[in-house]
Amino acid sequence: MTRIDRLSFPYPAALYRGDGSGAAIVHRQAAIDTGPSWARVIEPGAGIGPGFVYLQYHGGDVAVFAVDGAASDEPPAQTHLDPRLRAVGEYFESADPDEARRSDIASGAKRRADLAAIRAATFAVAGDADGRRWSVEVGPTVGNSTQLVLRSDAGEVRLMDTTAPRERLEQARTTTVAIQATEMVNRRFGFGTGRRPNTVQLTLRPAEQPAEGAE
Repeated sequence: MTRIDRLSFPYPAALYRGDGSGAAIVHRQAAIDTGPSWARVIEPGAGIGPGFVYLQYHGGDVAVFAVDGAASDEPPAQTHLDPRLRAVGEYFESADPDEARRSDIASGAKRRADLAAIRAATFAVAGDADGRRWSVEVGPTVGNSTQLVLRSDAGEVRLMDTTAPRERLEQARTTTVAIQATEMVNRRFGFGTGRRPNTVQLTLRPAEQPAEGAE
C-alpha cells in the first residue's frame, strides 16, 4: 500500500454546498464520475479544510471525508466504520471552479429568498383545542394545506395540517376563527399498530386576545 500523500492527483474539481459559503478546490486521484477517489485539497473552502479527503458518491451528491495524508491508500470497505476517515459533509461537485462558485452563489441566494418568504408567511396566533389553550404558529400554505404548530405552556408540541383557506387563517390575526385541522396520533385499540389521522376542532384568535370566559 502507498501513503495517500504520495499519490498522484491529476484531476481538478470543485466542491460546494450550494448555500453561498463558497467552494473548495481539490485535485482528485480519479476523474470525476468514475467512482470514489482520494483527493488533495488545493484551496480550502465551504467547510473543507487543508490536507486530504476521500470522496464518495452518495445519490447525486459527493460525501466528503477528511483523512491524514500519512494514512494508507487502501480503499475503505465502509466509510462510516473506517477509523482513518472523518465525515465533513455532502457537496455538489463540478469540474469547473468558476461554474461551481457561480452555482453556489445562485443557490445560496435562492435559499435565502426561500427562507425569507417562509418567515414572511409565518405568523403566530392563540388557539383553543380540546379544552386547552395553545400558542399556534401558522406556516406558509403549500397547495391547499397549511401546517400548524401548537405549543402549550407545559412545553407540549402538536403538529397539525389544515385545508382552511389562507384568507380565513389570516383573519385570526384580528378576530376569532373556527377551523378544522388534522394531526396524526397513535392507534390505541384493536385496529392494528401505527398512526391514524385525528380531526381537531380549533378556534384561533389574535395572540393578545384572551380566551372566551377568561378574566
